Amino acid sequence: MSQKIPSTPNVATAVSTRPSSEQRYDTLIGNLPGAVYRCLFDDAWTMLYMSQGVFDLTGYSPDDFTERRVRFAELIDPQDNVQNVERVARAMETGEPFHLEYRLRHADGKVRWVSDKGQVFTDDQGRPVHIDGAVFDITDRKATERRLKRTKAFLRGVIDSLSSEAAILDSTGNIVMVNDAWNRFAAANSGGDRDFVNENYMEVCREARGAYSQGAAEIADAIDDVLHGRRPVFVQDYPCHGRDEQRWFTCRVTGFEHGGQWWATVTHENITQRHLAEQALAQSEERFKVAIAGTSDGLWDWNLLTGEMWYAPRFKQLIGYSESEFSNRIESFWPLVHPADQPGVRAALTAHFEGGVPYNAEFRMRHRKGHYRWFHSRGESIRDEAGRPVRLAGSVQDITERINAVALERERNMLRDALLGMEQVLGVVGHELRTPVAAIRASSELLLTDELRDCVDQTAMIRAIHDESIRLAETISNLLEAARMSSGKARWTWVTVHLEEECERAVKLARPLLQNASIEFSHDVEPRAMTMQGDRDAISRLILNLVTNACKHTRRGAIRIIARQVIVAGERWVRLSVTDTGDGIAPDILPKLGIAFALNAGAIGADYIKGAGLGLAICNGIATAHGGRIDVQSGQAQGSTFTVMLRADLTYAVCTPTPNGAIENAA
Repeated sequence: MSQKIPSTPNVATAVSTRPSSEQRYDTLIGNLPGAVYRCLFDDAWTMLYMSQGVFDLTGYSPDDFTERRVRFAELIDPQDNVQNVERVARAMETGEPFHLEYRLRHADGKVRWVSDKGQVFTDDQGRPVHIDGAVFDITDRKATERRLKRTKAFLRGVIDSLSSEAAILDSTGNIVMVNDAWNRFAAANSGGDRDFVNENYMEVCREARGAYSQGAAEIADAIDDVLHGRRPVFVQDYPCHGRDEQRWFTCRVTGFEHGGQWWATVTHENITQRHLAEQALAQSEERFKVAIAGTSDGLWDWNLLTGEMWYAPRFKQLIGYSESEFSNRIESFWPLVHPADQPGVRAALTAHFEGGVPYNAEFRMRHRKGHYRWFHSRGESIRDEAGRPVRLAGSVQDITERINAVALERERNMLRDALLGMEQVLGVVGHELRTPVAAIRASSELLLTDELRDCVDQTAMIRAIHDESIRLAETISNLLEAARMSSGKARWTWVTVHLEEECERAVKLARPLLQNASIEFSHDVEPRAMTMQGDRDAISRLILNLVTNACKHTRRGAIRIIARQVIVAGERWVRLSVTDTGDGIAPDILPKLGIAFALNAGAIGADYIKGAGLGLAICNGIATAHGGRIDVQSGQAQGSTFTVMLRADLTYAVCTPTPNGAIENAA
């Protein structure tokens, strides 16, 4: 029932007759937080009395309200005011006090939240006379509640976003929150909705029966340990098979401290796919081990991002190492590769990585006992989404026996060819030696004949003997040099070679061969300080041989030596060319250049060409030893250009050169 007002003087009259009591009342009310009021139950909430605390709440004085300068209803949020009227009306009907919370606009324009508690007083007929109440500022509390609400919403969003089933337990093991995944799993497996909040999860686990009981007791004990700080986290995989499917889960219990108590999060993650994949992987690895054990090849797998290598036991066995003696790093591989074969292996890798060419290489590897064996390696890379190689896997096969068989067959063929060509070579060599010997004999006999001694130019005869002796010595020297190269016994001394100096030396030595002919002789080295690594004497002989040949076949015009440094596939090369304006080379002779004795194979009489071709054959061998080659462009009456490409940064001879390869015709 609403409060009835007795037939006595009203409060204002009573207070006015006791000024001292009013002062004590105002002092008491003024010291209370908030504002105390008496108002009418009308649309304006007309104020009959308002304590001083209203100024802090609204920015207006009590007189502004009691003298009707400010209507209290106009400061209340319109939506809140409608609800206030309804709730006060219901409170009047029931006679109960009311409690309102609403927004109030301050004089500075800011909105504050207030709590309004009061009582409606009615007359004998139940009509409202006035309302007595108190208003308090709860803005800070409302802000805290909003933050708490947002935090709870965020927490709910986070836990519901988890794909695994998750629950939060208090210090006693009671469930305080579960996520949607937990509820969905429970509904699908228990046949209906179940509210887990406030259930003790340790008891749920201990009471589990049937298919859901595996590992449940251990989980319950682990939760108890975590909540009592005996362990920070617990992880366990367990089976939880349904009626129609097999399933595996991972349970994770993690403890955390909050409010001076230990709490725990419990998650159950479905790992069925991972578990089945691990089973399949284990079976695959078992099959892989059986396959490896049954193959003679050595398998390997190179992680290009980390540099780690996996070498199969068979790989290590092929080079004489045990499993523990050979480190699984790429750095273990390169020192065993023969130095002469490393450039080829690296080039094959580069071609595969950059050009997509299948990796395929043959090279020698040093066995643990010190000798080298030949291997054939193949591989294929795995690339990322951008096409960059990230892994390279392949195998090595020991081909030493095959290489030895090929080498033996090659030696047999070479011996057969040598025997078959012996007559031809002896004929050419005999012709080359017979000419200077005959000249020497004829000149010496003239000098020894008494009848002719005074009739001949003795100086000319002696000069002829001298010149033919030099020619004979040069031929013998070339034969010996070609023999050393053919037998693989050539010796190379690697030093830094200055190309400018070698070109100048060749020009100086060859210029007398021009015999005062009107020929322009020049050389151009760029950069002038260009150097390369190689055998100085061999390179000097190479240049001199090419220049000498140009001098022999040029009667007018120019001979020009040009040397340039070029970069090919990141490697430094020297390109050396000797160009003349001589007679040129006949098309039928071009294919035979660089092959010893090939020019006169089977030729006799007028078809015989002066020279055995040893000079260019030796040049070809020198170029090969320096990792290069010789190309020729020529035409009859058009002059010739011999171009030599030499690796400039080698630290040793690439291979044992042989003077048996033809110079490439670039025409």
